[in-house]
Amino acid sequence: MTGCRPGQALAVRWRNIERQLAIEAALSGDEIVDRTKTEADRAVPTLKPLLADLAALRELSGDSPDDFVFRTPSGGHWVETDWRNFRSRHFVAALERVEAEWERWREGLADTDGVRESIAGLAKTRPTTLGATLTRR
Repeated sequence: MTGCRPGQALAVRWRNIERQLAIEAALSGDEIVDRTKTEADRAVPTLKPLLADLAALRELSGDSPDDFVFRTPSGGHWVETDWRNFRSRHFVAALERVEAEWERWREGLADTDGVRESIAGLAKTRPTTLGATLTRR
């Protein structure tokens, strides 16, 4: 919902979220470093539903402003291998399930105008291009 690159999203700390998302960092090699790809900070408008979800998550987590928003299941900071493993083990598997159930789900809609008939090949989509893939006609 923000257009962040994965490394940028994984580097976001709670202090970076207000009415917009401050992007201060990007993934570089195996570690998160304190700069964006262009080495310039930027701010991204953040949709109200995302802000509400993040506020609820922060309240449940009890995190400090300097804690990372996204952490590994063990609570550590994501590195390149964590991202690659997530993509192959979870992201692709979830998209494969969506592909398999798409037609049944679509048939259950009252109005199918504007909803793709098929999403064959969705599981080959990269996480950074998923939004464009689902909205393209």
